[in-house]
Amino acid sequence: MENKISKINWTEFIIGLFILIGAGLLGEAKLAGPMLLFRLIMGISLGYILSRAYTGFAGSVNRAYNGGSTRLMRAMAMMFFVTALLIAGFLMFNKNEAGEAIVEYGLWINPINMGLILGGLLFGFGMAFSSCCASGVMTDLATDFPKALITVIFFGLGVFLGMPLQNTASWIKESWFHSASYENGVFLPDLFAGTALNGYIGALVLTGIFCIIMVAAASYYESHRRRTGRYKDIPSEAFQYKNQSLVPAEKDKLPGHVFRKIFVDPWTLETGALLIAISFGLMFAVTKSGWGASTPYGLWFAKALTLVGFSPEALAGFTHGKAEAFAAPFLPME
Repeated sequence: MENKISKINWTEFIIGLFILIGAGLLGEAKLAGPMLLFRLIMGISLGYILSRAYTGFAGSVNRAYNGGSTRLMRAMAMMFFVTALLIAGFLMFNKNEAGEAIVEYGLWINPINMGLILGGLLFGFGMAFSSCCASGVMTDLATDFPKALITVIFFGLGVFLGMPLQNTASWIKESWFHSASYENGVFLPDLFAGTALNGYIGALVLTGIFCIIMVAAASYYESHRRRTGRYKDIPSEAFQYKNQSLVPAEKDKLPGHVFRKIFVDPWTLETGALLIAISFGLMFAVTKSGWGASTPYGLWFAKALTLVGFSPEALAGFTHGKAEAFAAPFLPME
């Protein structure tokens, strides 16, 4: 079957290209330091990947419940394992003969407790109502503006109101379990101490088993929905996988075909998941830390409160945080 040639909206493409170049030039000229410019570029890249692959982390559960499709859920499992594999490469031999870290990485190993369970449920219900997650809502601002804006406002409010508990409550700060190297969380390689490659092989195998179980359960659930006649196609997925031929049609020249694959045609969920994992690995290598998308919403909400008269000191007193976080500019400029 001949592959249909997608129409290119050159006006949108040129406008987007100018905005992209302008953002880069403005960042280079005004942002306080090259690290912020790097983070800006990576933020734009992640936004592009999420948009082109129609991907959102919370969408995996939404799609499974609403239509029965677990394709995104399975793609997320692949992303988790590839990410774990990449990060293991940085950490595996990151110790000297004295057992001290050669490079200090911020691993964000968080407590396992009631706060995690309750927070996960609240986050899950909220994102199910809004059909997007903390990352996906930023891409939804361009495609579903009113709903996404409401989500941003109330997400920020929720994070801000939760800061006092997050910073003080023992049932949120203290973990039920911990491993040898971390007092307030579990680091999987610790469970395989003394085994091959400092325990990372065992940790990767265990992570892989978790991912396989998730994929198997998701596949069974989707098959059950299909067998019982309760499966509905997800429109975005049907659109994504409609024309995914890597070989140009007879009337399609190779340069134009490649151009459309990068800038016009939607990417598959698997492509998006793989590129997100690679992007995370690059950010981890450069920044020596992971990335998150929830806390900034609370900080943005707090910064909005400073515009109507609340002082950073008052906000710090309420949240039990630091006033500097609320006094800092939205974009640190030179």
